[in-house]
Amino acid sequence: MPPPPEGIFADAIPIDVGRAPEAVLIAHGFAWVTNHKEGSVSRIDPATNEVVTIAFRPGDIINNIIVAGPNSIWVDLFTALGRIDVDTNEATVISTGYASGSQAYAGGSLWLYDPPALIRYDASTNREIERFAIGSADPESRMASGADSLWIAESLTGLYRVDPKDGNVVAHIDDVHAFKVFSDGELVWIADEDAGTVARIDTKTNTAGEPIVVRPSEGGILGRVVGERLWVGLSNGQGIALVDGDSGSVVKTWPSNDTYAGYLDVGFGSVWIPEFHTDTVWRVPLDDLGLDQ
Repeated sequence: MPPPPEGIFADAIPIDVGRAPEAVLIAHGFAWVTNHKEGSVSRIDPATNEVVTIAFRPGDIINNIIVAGPNSIWVDLFTALGRIDVDTNEATVISTGYASGSQAYAGGSLWLYDPPALIRYDASTNREIERFAIGSADPESRMASGADSLWIAESLTGLYRVDPKDGNVVAHIDDVHAFKVFSDGELVWIADEDAGTVARIDTKTNTAGEPIVVRPSEGGILGRVVGERLWVGLSNGQGIALVDGDSGSVVKTWPSNDTYAGYLDVGFGSVWIPEFHTDTVWRVPLDDLGLDQ
């Protein structure tokens, strides 16, 4: 077992998961982990750190997009969606033919974005029911659900706010380069990976706040919104940064063991950090980081 990442303190607990974990999501009382090279999801019980592995089809690979909705977890299998029933751990594959890498749950539906097509799926039947044309064919497009809206980030054309009731664009913030968008269901943030910055979105005025530098050069920025804070994993060995939305500043940074950044998450008194090259998730107590829960 590798040592805890330098700067991540001695109480860090390594948890063995599947091959090449890319993302952790806290939802439905568990920590859920996408295992890129194994085509599986690891479910970690926070009370015991026990791992249950839920596999899809042989040969599947999973990217780092993982979404929660009522009684379900969805992951992206590149040309299909994987769905897990959180009550039974039953795994279902939903064939789409789209290599989107972007899903969200909003307004009672599952949404998939295969730019420029926004596609609504019936969450009870797993079937496509309608689609809308939004944005451009931008391979960097990502999507999130927050403030009763869908948010579609495009590096070329900005940030779109979509009403999930009817698929209409209700706002377009066109003065940003939004490679990624993150939300906890209420607050919304974007990342400009060319500039190495993040910015909080004012969802009342549909404007972007001042950019906050989180890395010195361009590269991956993968974020989770937790209250007023944004936690970001940074690619190319840039580590982890914690951003405070109220002060508009980076309040703390930590190095990482892995040059490959994944989506971390925060919950059950811990930060959960996927380590792609060691097939582990590090569970780090917030108390060990000198932070309030």
